[in-house]
Amino acid sequence: MVGDLDRILPTTFSLPTSFPATLTLSDMLLGTRLHRGEGILIESYTWDGMMTFGLGWDEQVLRREQVDEILSEVRGIGEMLAREGKE
Repeated sequence: MVGDLDRILPTTFSLPTSFPATLTLSDMLLGTRLHRGEGILIESYTWDGMMTFGLGWDEQVLRREQVDEILSEVRGIGEMLAREGKE
């Protein structure tokens, strides 16, 4: 898990120029690096008000059906948290 990147990585930066200018980040990509035999690596983070989830797995350790089951569980948790956030 990477965590709450909103606290450490802002989405806008003032540029050091003679006129007011701002650089706005609109997208970010992090990748998983999994070594053979490790099985599975799950990461998630929030940034710019959104939650992103990434998963990497070793096909020699886990079957696709097992990964689909894990993703289904994670999606259910995400949907539950989204509902709670609206209440």
